[in-house]
Amino acid sequence: NMSKFIRKNCAVEAVLWTGGSDQLDDPEWLIDAIKKGNIHIYYQGTSNVKLHIKYDNYESYTYPGNYLVLEDGQIRICGKDRFEEIFETKK
Repeated sequence: NMSKFIRKNCAVEAVLWTGGSDQLDDPEWLIDAIKKGNIHIYYQGTSNVKLHIKYDNYESYTYPGNYLVLEDGQIRICGKDRFEEIFETKK
């Protein structure tokens, strides 16, 4: 018996992570997560820069060019193509 699912219409806060000094206006929630230690940025200032996210139930790495999405108080990574497929900018 197959169930049908409908994506809930929800607004999220997100930022495209560039990993560089051109990353301006980091949202408050991203700065807070870095201060709390949920996010670490490695090799900052190099071409190998990467971001590590760790919560109790979620852990992931990403490289520049992907979105960081705030959802239910936690930040998750979403690939740029996938993100732009799912979400549109709120007018």
